[in-house]
Amino acid sequence: MKKLIAFLLILASLTACKKEADVTPEPETETPTNSSKGAAATVAGSYKLTSFYLTINGEDYNLPTLPQVQNGKTVAAGTTVLKATGTDKVDLAFNLKMEDSEDLEFDLEDLEVKKVGKVYGLFLEGERIGDADGSNIIFNLSSKDSDTNEELTIKFTAKK
Repeated sequence: MKKLIAFLLILASLTACKKEADVTPEPETETPTNSSKGAAATVAGSYKLTSFYLTINGEDYNLPTLPQVQNGKTVAAGTTVLKATGTDKVDLAFNLKMEDSEDLEFDLEDLEVKKVGKVYGLFLEGERIGDADGSNIIFNLSSKDSDTNEELTIKFTAKK
């Protein structure tokens, strides 16, 4: 649980840290969206987590399949919500609930949504951190705190 609290503290300072996107971007080709409401409206909605991976300073936390059920009881499950805040901007709200542990939550604001090939790239301060297509999200963010040299990687997949 101490690691999760440390993760939340690191994540809170994430926007001030240097980001290294691990998502292999396709060539950026912005094209008009099919939706008259824009790219953000296409990807907006509530998604259920299907996998989650976290690394903090070499320690891995891996939930390859979500929700996790033990003895008929859900012990780990989560959601992420993309909320359109403009035609090409979304806010991301992440929540992972685990039995006998505090919820793991974080928010990222003003993610830019750009059409990239067949999907929409999610960009944080110019760095591609994920993809969405309106049905699925693939998220992959790596960061290194320049003050403490702590490394953080968070990855998840989610489905509507």
